[in-house]
Amino acid sequence: MGLRQRFISLFGGVFSGLLGVGGAIVFIPLMTLLFRQDQKTAQGTALLIMSVISLVGFATYSRSVTYEFSSFAILLSGGIVGTFVGNLLVNHVSSDLLKKFFSIYLIIAAVRMFLL
Repeated sequence: MGLRQRFISLFGGVFSGLLGVGGAIVFIPLMTLLFRQDQKTAQGTALLIMSVISLVGFATYSRSVTYEFSSFAILLSGGIVGTFVGNLLVNHVSSDLLKKFFSIYLIIAAVRMFLL
């Protein structure tokens, strides 16, 4: 791994830990724009990265923060089903269309967070 990739991964990790995001919002744009990966490869790699980062984030974050477990159970059950359905659908959508959907999602999320 080159120095550039190490710097980007460090930036992504710091950003993920600071903002409490799992990594996709940081790593997918970095992988598609800087590493020239197609959207599907970037999403798959981000899922792997997020699984590890999320565990580390949970372990360190849980020392100082409490959790609301009824929300956890509801969101987890929907997230599991939604992830399964999304993984089935991704095989029928082009990388270019996925990139557009992801871009629209980022814009909507950014505008909502800025306004709220």
